[in-house]
Amino acid sequence: MILGERARRRFALYFVPALVGAWLMGVRHPLDPTVHGLKTTLYALGAAALWALGTVLGRYLARDMRFEHVATLRFAFGLAGSAAALLVLGAPAFASAHDTFWIGVLALVTGFLALGLYYYGLQRTPAVAATLAELAFPVSATLVLYFKFGQAPTHVQWVGLALTSLVVAMLPARPRDTVEVPVPAVASA
Repeated sequence: MILGERARRRFALYFVPALVGAWLMGVRHPLDPTVHGLKTTLYALGAAALWALGTVLGRYLARDMRFEHVATLRFAFGLAGSAAALLVLGAPAFASAHDTFWIGVLALVTGFLALGLYYYGLQRTPAVAATLAELAFPVSATLVLYFKFGQAPTHVQWVGLALTSLVVAMLPARPRDTVEVPVPAVASA
């Protein structure tokens, strides 16, 4: 609504399977979810909603600002918010200068540079489609849990992972069929 983008009817062909896939990935038994599984799924959906809001507001700012500036603003506000959360939660400080250095490198590479690339791509991508594509994050988190930490997903979670991956992979195929993007008005002289 903020950007004037409208999802077309065909968008449901992406949105509904993506939600089903996210649900299947989030709970081990979809018809009998545990409180822990629901809590985790709600946290993930809340994070996705906040990220989507950041995408929309960033795209809105990008109308008048360069993508580098939008990425810098988002990173700076995220850094300040993270610092405030650490203070409120009473999280311990980093153990050593070595750890602090590598966490800083990680934040710059996967945070700041990734956001810059993200906003560069968002210049040419409808925010509605980009928001749905952000479901790739839970897919990658599920794969990291499996390959790095040995937590094997259930068969149902694998189906959710495959369904969500398929939706995200198909999004670029016909973006104009799913999202109507308004043409910016040209100022007259």
